[in-house]
Amino acid sequence: MSNDKSKGNQYLNKEDKKGEKIIEFFSFLSIFFLLILMISGSIRITYFDLKLSDYSMYIYINGALGLVLYICSKIKNFKFNVYEILVFVLIMLSCLSLVTAININVAVFGELNRYEGLLVWLTYYIFILNAMNIRNKKYLYIIISLVSMYCLIKIFYGLYQVGVFNSPHLFKIMSAGIYARGFVGHWNFFGTLVCIFYGLMLGLFIKENYCLKKWFLIIGLIIANVGVVICGAMSSLVAVIIINVVCLVQIIVLLFKRHKKRYMYLVSFLISAMSFILVFMIYTSNNSNVKTDISQMLNETKNIVTEGEVKDNYGTGRFYIWKRTIEKIKIAPITGFGIDNFNEVFENKLTTPTSKSIVDKAHNDYLQRALCEGIISGVFFIVFLLIIFFKGILRELSPLYYGLLLAFTCYSVQAFFNISMTRVAPIYYIVIGLLLGKIVEESYYLNNK
Repeated sequence: MSNDKSKGNQYLNKEDKKGEKIIEFFSFLSIFFLLILMISGSIRITYFDLKLSDYSMYIYINGALGLVLYICSKIKNFKFNVYEILVFVLIMLSCLSLVTAININVAVFGELNRYEGLLVWLTYYIFILNAMNIRNKKYLYIIISLVSMYCLIKIFYGLYQVGVFNSPHLFKIMSAGIYARGFVGHWNFFGTLVCIFYGLMLGLFIKENYCLKKWFLIIGLIIANVGVVICGAMSSLVAVIIINVVCLVQIIVLLFKRHKKRYMYLVSFLISAMSFILVFMIYTSNNSNVKTDISQMLNETKNIVTEGEVKDNYGTGRFYIWKRTIEKIKIAPITGFGIDNFNEVFENKLTTPTSKSIVDKAHNDYLQRALCEGIISGVFFIVFLLIIFFKGILRELSPLYYGLLLAFTCYSVQAFFNISMTRVAPIYYIVIGLLLGKIVEESYYLNNK
């Protein structure tokens, strides 16, 4: 009788594993089509073939299908891990902000020409939940390859925009200017995408020990360095510096612990740092704009230290925007003013002290969330990200997951100075989901052991 039971359990386990593989495949398929949409859609938006509102609608559809997929994955195994519960809390806090939203329509669909309201935020959370199911290395490599392709296309297009390529243009270059914008319309947005790519390449290059792959990765890392320099976004530069400091601290710890690969990591890190310095020097020798911006930022920071006062124009007016945002947060600290209702809060009158242009975002993802969804949501989201960071940084991760961790960290740092947008942000939430999938898998393994 006991043998029959054990055979039955074995059969059920096989059935469960088969079901998990099917769910994993469809989760991968959902993300695959999303990335294809982002690559093609971003180009079409730039050349006015596709409206941003239609692009956002396609994201809603992908999110709705993803939700159906997630519900199907829970029909047989109605269990939730702690990270899923944390995501559910974030969803609940986002929905709760509708109660006190100034403009319900904006809160649901997003500001005009932004379209990043509740519906898009819910799809971001669904991307996290479904990406957690993906552990198959083949799927992971395809996802990372598509993300890399998306970034590479934008960087090469950006090189045309800043005039690095002097060959006759095969196509009309849109949004040409001092800094590269890629297919995302602004150098800061371009910088947020480059941060993801830089983190991926840096993590993969440092941890990879296979020689042939190492050569391909250093080429990718050099291209990522180029992207960081030509975007001219100081937020991206700060994020790159910080993740390099994080890597260096980790390597120093491993040197003290006498880790068997410590010297390989150190040499890889030094090559990476030298490649960035080299790219920076070559590009700025013919283009002084980046140097000028860095010099201005350092002088402003020096004045803050010496004078003990932060002026409103610090960080191209960001400090002024943050100060005004914090004042408004105090008015509705619990549920906020509604997602993407920044303009409504300031009655479309907040301007920067430098350019006098109207500001429609807080230029800080975390303050934006605190203003629109309340302090609880803002703090909870930061804690959620810190849990992922420390769970990842304290593990011995494979090259693939270490690259994802650094991509996640780099984007999270620059988010202190930038805003979210639909042509970049979905990749960030997919990366979060993939990282959480690894953390859950390792926790499950350790508990069983």
